[in-house]
Amino acid sequence: MPELSQARRRRIQRLHRPRTRKKEGLVLVEGVRAVREALDAGCDAVFAVLSRGAADTEPVVRAAEDLERRGVDAVYVDGAAFRDLAATDRPQGLLLVAREPAPPADALRGWRRILMLDAVQDPGNAGTLVRAAVAFGLDGVVALDGTVDVWSPKAVRAAAGLTFRLPVRAADWPAVAEELCRPRLVAEAGGRDIREVAPMERFTLVVGNEGAGARTEVRTAAEEVVKVPMAPGVESLNVALAGAVILHELTRDRPC
Repeated sequence: MPELSQARRRRIQRLHRPRTRKKEGLVLVEGVRAVREALDAGCDAVFAVLSRGAADTEPVVRAAEDLERRGVDAVYVDGAAFRDLAATDRPQGLLLVAREPAPPADALRGWRRILMLDAVQDPGNAGTLVRAAVAFGLDGVVALDGTVDVWSPKAVRAAAGLTFRLPVRAADWPAVAEELCRPRLVAEAGGRDIREVAPMERFTLVVGNEGAGARTEVRTAAEEVVKVPMAPGVESLNVALAGAVILHELTRDRPC
C-alpha cells in the first residue's frame, strides 16, 4: 500500500479548519464505525488513511478489506503520523476524506419532517441531533446561520457518519422561512409538554442555541413551543438530548 503524500497530508490538516474545509468541499470522517456508515450511505470517497499501529486489529483489518472491495484509494502511515492527522485523542486508526454532498436548492419543497438547528454551536450537539434526525426518519436538516459546521470532523464523528444519510441545507432564516413545513415547533423550556402533542406527518422542529435558545424571529413564526417534562429541581437537559426526545415523540407513529 502506498505512503501518504505530503500534498494529501496537508489537505487533511486543512480539513480541521472550518474555512478551508468549506472552501475545498471535503469532509473528514474519523473512526471505523463512522467510515463504514459513510461508505454504506454512498459517500463520494476520495481516499482513506490507516494507521500501521492499528493495522492488525480486527476492526481496522475488516475496514481495510472493505475499502479495497469498494475500490477506495487507501494508504498507511505510522502511528505517530496518524495521531497528528486525527481529531481525537485516542484515534481508532482509520480516517476517510470524502466530498461534501450538496442537496438540490429546491430540496426543502419535498421535505415533510424537518429538523432545524438555530445557532447550535457545539459540534457534538449538532452531530448528535443529526444522528437523531436520521434515526427517527426525518427528511432533512436545515442549519441556520450561526450554527456550527455540521460537516466538521467533530460533528461528523458525533453523528457516527450518519450525516451522509440525509440532506443538510445551510441557510439563513429569510431564505427558508416560507419553505418550511408547518406546524413549526420550537423546543424550549416553558412550552407545552411534548407528551400532549400527537405524532405528526409534517412538521419543522427548531432546536435553538445552547444558551440563548431560538432567535426571536424564529420563535415568533412558530405555531407552538414544546418542551420535555422533567422532575422537580431539574432545570434543563442538554440540547441534543432534549431534541432527540422531542423527535421521538413527534415520530412515534412511524413504521418500524
